[in-house]
Amino acid sequence: MANVALPNPATSQDILNALVAAVQETSIAPSVVTATPLAPASTTYTYVVVAKVNGDVIPGSVTITTGAATLSAAASNSINWNTIPGAVYDVYRTAGGSNQGKIASNLPGVTYNAYGGVQTTLQSVTLVDNGLPGDASTVPPFNTSGVLASGLQDQVQILSGDGAITISTGKVVITKGSAAAITLALPVAGAASAGGHDGSKLEIISTTGYAHTVTTPSNGYNGATHIATFNATLPSVISATAYNGKWYTGANTSVVLS
Repeated sequence: MANVALPNPATSQDILNALVAAVQETSIAPSVVTATPLAPASTTYTYVVVAKVNGDVIPGSVTITTGAATLSAAASNSINWNTIPGAVYDVYRTAGGSNQGKIASNLPGVTYNAYGGVQTTLQSVTLVDNGLPGDASTVPPFNTSGVLASGLQDQVQILSGDGAITISTGKVVITKGSAAAITLALPVAGAASAGGHDGSKLEIISTTGYAHTVTTPSNGYNGATHIATFNATLPSVISATAYNGKWYTGANTSVVLS
């Protein structure tokens, strides 16, 4: 992590700006990926695990030559990789299996402890390939032109204008100096191991006193509403947890749902 320089005295906005600047100077190496066949045989499989966060795309890969000819629950491959809090992961099968391509999307790289907080230590994530269908897509190229956090608990997306929220877990900070029109896609239903977003948590924060709107498709919030309107006061914050294709809201300060 880069050094964080703050003015004295420092405001909360100064702290946020310094943290974002520090994250922008930080990058990580590709994940260390391993794969273990449940029923060893002689078929070659290659898997690529792609770390994604705020524009960075960093793939890590593994090849095994001892997989089963046909994958099933009894003859699966267990793919394991080390993670960084804040990153989400796509998994591709590029060799082996009945088809290739992306087999899992947006797997979170953190877990939540018993008190609802994000784990602060690195952990490993496992995906079991028992014949998961590939979508025929190709692995994106290595790209670290964006922001990759290796020391912070959450990834951060800064929205200085209208636009879309592109992360499924972490913090979204609205800094536009007038009312921003922001969109939020519905999360993917299902467990992370199956490519879903269930359990992912977003916190959306306004740092400016304007009536920003964050709009989902119909009934995206709590299965009943789809527009979150921030009051033109500070603080204005809303949190939401993904479950079964909807965002369920929790802590809410000066935000109205309609």
